[in-house]
This record gives sequence, structure tokens and C-alpha cells, in this order.
Amino acid sequence: MPPFVLLACALAAPDPVPAPAPTDWPAFLGPAGTGVSEETGLRPALPNAAAALQWTAEIGEGYSAPAVVTVRRGDDDGTPSVLTHRRVGRREVLVRRDLETGETLWESAAPTAFRDPYGYNGGPRASPLVVLNDGGDGGSVLTLGAAGRTACTDLVTGEERWSRDFHAELNIPRWFFGVGGSPVLYENPNGGALAIFAPGGQPNAGIVAVDPLTGETVWTAVGKDTWDGVPVPPEQGGEGPYEWTGEEQVVSYSTPLLATIHGEPHLLCLVRQGLVSLDPRTGEPRFAYWFRSPKYESVNAARPVVIGDRILLAATYRAGSVLLQVNAAGDGVTEAWRKPDLLDCHWSTPVVHDGLIYGFAGRHEREAELQCVDLETGELKWSANGRDAAGPLRFSREAGGYVDAAGERAPVPDFGRGSCLLAPRVGDGGTLYILGERGTLFCARPSADGYVERSRTEVPKIDYPAWPAPVLAHGRLLLADEESLTVLDLRMTNDE
Repeated sequence: MPPFVLLACALAAPDPVPAPAPTDWPAFLGPAGTGVSEETGLRPALPNAAAALQWTAEIGEGYSAPAVVTVRRGDDDGTPSVLTHRRVGRREVLVRRDLETGETLWESAAPTAFRDPYGYNGGPRASPLVVLNDGGDGGSVLTLGAAGRTACTDLVTGEERWSRDFHAELNIPRWFFGVGGSPVLYENPNGGALAIFAPGGQPNAGIVAVDPLTGETVWTAVGKDTWDGVPVPPEQGGEGPYEWTGEEQVVSYSTPLLATIHGEPHLLCLVRQGLVSLDPRTGEPRFAYWFRSPKYESVNAARPVVIGDRILLAATYRAGSVLLQVNAAGDGVTEAWRKPDLLDCHWSTPVVHDGLIYGFAGRHEREAELQCVDLETGELKWSANGRDAAGPLRFSREAGGYVDAAGERAPVPDFGRGSCLLAPRVGDGGTLYILGERGTLFCARPSADGYVERSRTEVPKIDYPAWPAPVLAHGRLLLADEESLTVLDLRMTNDE
């Protein structure tokens, strides 16, 4: 048995009926890293978020999403906990809270002096990674700060076990927004585990794998050896083979993804230059595919999406989207389709359901929209901005927001550069829980025929910029902006 388990536990829900099948959310975008939840027994519509409010908390600045995990050890009763990693003053603070009450159980902090070069906040961008010991008895939390400090903290006690400063150790050229990709865990079926980070070191340390017990480096990969001499397509600003200078940004704002393709493990890393597939056991490259905007001031931030033996990539700044077919040997890809003008996702990762891709396209808030694209053909089925389904609205200074035709307060109608979470087993045909950029929660049914809205509501305490990815765990929807966290109870009751 491997010494670690990245878990998706199943416990019986306490009271509501029908009982959900609750799961933990131990890493960025959930147990599978896809933004998809298999929970059941939840509300497919939520017209009034305030009525479902469980608790809120000021968690500090940052763009990281929370993690949720069930902790068992000693006197711990096995109730779920929420882990947040944010900045408070001049410290990056990891906090464990009780999911039921919001009570703080412990906190662990480290100093930071990070300043975002473009004036965004200085908090963590990477979400915590929870690693349980074999059998679920205790474990640890791995964090990555905006300036490149990573730490391993005891899940039960909050005591820091080890830490490293990637920025001090590695040659990391000046970045745009600090370190952004979240850590991931690779569990070797033959034993052992690796924690994998994307700090962006030169010349060949864009990706770093460490022993999660000690923090010691096991392998490094991605950089000059990957991209020097690779042909750059003309439509992506190329004029021939790329010549490595040593000054390139290699840091990734897209979290790596672990997937099994044609029976082999792949670590898919979408760095600044494009997609690299590595053997997670050794860091040896399998293939590379150039994919980036021709604009210098651009990043790749949305995570790759794997559908069988195909890989979906999406990015804004005129990069668009592409569906790649991995060959049988696993050492190369071909383009199934490429759409420079569709699914240009800024940072929100698309979700795939029943042969359809749902993703937020657009670099700026005012132009952003939710697009539904056919997976097989790349054809746009429909697009929506949220405002189209709102009905007559006007902005009222007296009301401090939008009001409807009757003069009643209405949620902000636009998606903006939203985030989308899929619960395929909730409601008729599944449910898309959509968090708009200005704090509106939309519930919709996945459909090829157009945007089908079930409800929309203001979320207490959540406002612009609501950029962190939503979390769905143990029947609760956790939503965050750059300062606050709100927990909503979606579990159905006997009366529903």
C-alpha cells in the first residue's frame, strides 16, 4: 500500500433525507482535479443563498480556493475540516476550521514580503493540498505561497514539519503574478508518493517533485531541454525554431494534472510555452506541444482537461482552445481541432459533460461569456453572458445595486469571468453551479440547446473579484472572493 492516500471519503450525512453521498475536496478542483462532484441529494436550485447560509469568515487576501477533508486521529471525531491559505498582514496563514461551525481549530503562519508586480493582492494563489496517511489516520497539508515558499504542516496539530523557499533556491526569472499553480500528489502504485510543484526555475526546473515526508527534491524537469529548438507556429508568434535565452518565465499559473492515458501515467503541465507531458515517476518527458499567446504579457492559467485519450487546452490572449489526440505510444499528440476564437479561458478550467464543454471565455469582465462547445467537432452550440436571462433590470444608486421591474433588489446579472462546478448527479440532467465574478450564484441545467437557468441569487459576503474556484464537499458549497469565505448548505431536507 502506498504511504499516502489523496482521499475521497464517504460518510453518512447527519440528518437530511435523501442522504447525500458526501466526499472530501482535498485538492484544487476536487478529488479528480476536474471541478466535478459526484455528490447527490443536493439542491439543484438555490433562489435564496442567505437562507442556506451556514457561516462566513474573513480569511485574508488571496485567490486560493479552500480544501475540505475529514480528519481522524486521537480524540478527533472525524468531522470535516476546511483548510484555507491566505495572507493576513505580512504573514501567509494556513487555518483549519470546523466545516459545521466555522470554528478555528488551529493556524500556522509564516512571514511574507511578496508584492504583485501588477498591483493585485499579495496573498497565495495556490490552493492547499491535503495528504492523508494510509488509513486516514492523520496527515499533512502542503501549501505554496505567492513568493514560492512551500511548507508541510501537520493536519491534526498545525505544527510545521518542513519548509522550502523555491525562489531563494532556484533561478526563477521575474514573474507576472508570483507563483500560481497548486501542488498535486502522485501516488506510485508500487509504493511511495511525490508532491509536485510548478515554481518555474531556470534552466530546467519549471516543475519540481519532492518527497512529501522530507521536502527533499526527487527530480526537476521542464525548461531549456523541453523548448529549445521547438518549432513555433506562425499564428502563435513564431518565425522558426525557438531559441532559449535563459530569461524566459517558466512559472505556470495552470495547476498540473495527473492522468492515465493508454494505460500509462502522465503528468500534464501547461507552462508558459505550452503543454509538457512527463512520466511522474521520473520526470522524463513524454511529449511537448507549443501552446501560448503571441502576446508577451500573457499567461496560461486554465488547467488541462483529459477526456479518455484526448487533452483539452484553453487560454485567453488570443490563444483559444485545442483538442489534442494522444497517440497509442503516448509520446506525441495531433490536433483533433483547434479554435483560436473559442473557449479562450482566462483562468477558470472548463468542465465536460455528455460530450459538451462548458467554459468561460474572454479576457475582460465586460466581454466574458459562458460557452458551450461540442467536444467532437469544436462547434459552438451556444453562449450566454447571464444578463440575457435576467429580465428587465436597472441599476439603482439608492438601492446600491440592480433592481427589477418591481423595484426589488436583484443580483448582479453578468457572469463575467466566472467559475463553473459540475454536479452531474444533482437534479434532472445534472447541475452547473456557476459563481459570477461579482458574487452571484447561478444554478443551471447542462444542455446542448441553450442556457437553462434554474436560479440566481446574491451570495452573502462575496463580491468582486470572486475569482477562486468553487468547492463542493459534504453537501456544502464553499465560495470565496479575495477576502472572504461563505459556506452554503445545499443538502435537501425532508420537505424538499
